[in-house]
Amino acid sequence: LDRVHELNYEPGEIRLNVVQSRAMAMLPEEPSQSYLEKIEKGKLELQKLRDNPDEIMNMNEKKYEAERKILQDEQDNAAKFKQQQQDLALAREKQKREKAEQERKQKQLALDNAKREKEEKQRLALEKAREAKEGKAASRTKGTDMLTATDESSFSGAAPALIAAVGLGIASTIALGDTSEEIEVAEAVDSSKTGP
Repeated sequence: LDRVHELNYEPGEIRLNVVQSRAMAMLPEEPSQSYLEKIEKGKLELQKLRDNPDEIMNMNEKKYEAERKILQDEQDNAAKFKQQQQDLALAREKQKREKAEQERKQKQLALDNAKREKEEKQRLALEKAREAKEGKAASRTKGTDMLTATDESSFSGAAPALIAAVGLGIASTIALGDTSEEIEVAEAVDSSKTGP
């Protein structure tokens, strides 16, 4: 019975009519060479495992460990790829936002420039209108300034000339439609009449 393991089936071996007498007949007197090689290999592996007890692992465990390592590597690679894709998507989104912000700033700058130009044109137009109005007012009030600058005693003898000048100023003011000048001329006439 101590050699019964020598009767193990070889791969693909078929045995019929297995009984004790036939098994005894199949058992050779000396073990086969392949059996002796297997025993020697087992002794070497046993010695190696005894020397390194942390490495004691059967074949199934080794296979499982190799598969687990492959699976872990695949998961790590998939996670790295996913992270790279997310980073790439974030970079694209950031670039898109920066481009949109830059375009918005350029549009805002263009609008600000257009607004400044419009305000400058309006300011220049107002200045020209004011200058034209002041020039017109200066030419109209020139005659009244001359009248007020002369000595009041000369008005008593020059009443017809004064009335003609005032009439001319009123007529030109009415023709131009500026009532503020008309009021100023009327006040100048009133002040000349109420003299000393």
